[in-house]
Amino acid sequence: MTTRVLTVVLVALAAGCARPSGVAPSGGRYTNQVDTYLARQAETERGQGYTRWVAGPVHGRLRNGNSGTHSMTVVGGNSYVLFGQCDNDCTDLDLKIYDPNGTLLMQDVAVDDHPTLEFKAYTSGQLRVEAIMARCNVNPCFYGLELLSR
Repeated sequence: MTTRVLTVVLVALAAGCARPSGVAPSGGRYTNQVDTYLARQAETERGQGYTRWVAGPVHGRLRNGNSGTHSMTVVGGNSYVLFGQCDNDCTDLDLKIYDPNGTLLMQDVAVDDHPTLEFKAYTSGQLRVEAIMARCNVNPCFYGLELLSR
């Protein structure tokens, strides 16, 4: 193997290793769209004092009207922001958060493609996050979620 080819391979591997874990369904450009929107919103949330990355990006894809669930761990006493973004074919993504007993804690079901939930965890544990693809124009639509704390 030539030095040039080896360098290209190492650079490609390094780029792949730099990507956060949790990268999900191969969506190519759709996942890239979602990641771009997540990065923009993360910058906005950092401006609001959310500096610690807790979970995500968690990716998924859903057909119009379907939902998927994800678990996220929180620590009591911390403030959090959970947000989602979806690809350009999605116009309405909703989020709901449930406690370990299945009780709905909060939701963002506004007609938009960037649900955001700010909350303080009073106890530590796992929350169940439900992502609902309320409006997908070209099935399936890709989405991503991130959880930050301060």
